[in-house]
Amino acid sequence: MPTEELFGAYNFLLEIQGIINDNKIIVGGFKSMSGMDSETEIIEFKQGNDTVVRKKPGRTTYANIVKTGAGEWGLASLVQLGKAYENMSTSLTGSYIPEYLTEDQAELYKMGLEDKAYVQIEKAVNVYSEGLNKSFELNLYNDNTAYATRRLGELRPNDFPVLEEDLVKPRFTARARTTSSFEDQP
Repeated sequence: MPTEELFGAYNFLLEIQGIINDNKIIVGGFKSMSGMDSETEIIEFKQGNDTVVRKKPGRTTYANIVKTGAGEWGLASLVQLGKAYENMSTSLTGSYIPEYLTEDQAELYKMGLEDKAYVQIEKAVNVYSEGLNKSFELNLYNDNTAYATRRLGELRPNDFPVLEEDLVKPRFTARARTTSSFEDQP
């Protein structure tokens, strides 16, 4: 059965290359896309004594495009996004520090990288939290839910304490071992 037939109810398929021997593999599907908006600031300026006000494009911002309405696939995508943010943070903190920097400069360089890595961890926490909230809303509990819960507990232990189950100790009133015989019965 072709993979496309497994995702028949979806209008779009998510295809990733390089997972298995550089072949493309379909890993998910979705029914709709929203939030593909962007906004570019306009910067007005004058050159020298020129009276003409010129305009040039400034910073472009994009709307959030993750919409978690697809249940398992939405949760899986959020967990993968969180992993990507964590990977980026690890890459930043483990980056090469140029040898030509003095000791003080190298320390400042490391602190700058750590600041950028912290932002990535915050993004990971946000997407894990969003995924966890959505999974609770949909009563969806799977490996991705467990992973997001575990990572939130490790990244923010004060905000997301480890889940523990309190078990009541059994109190049996009967003897641990009983014997009976069919011969003694009337």
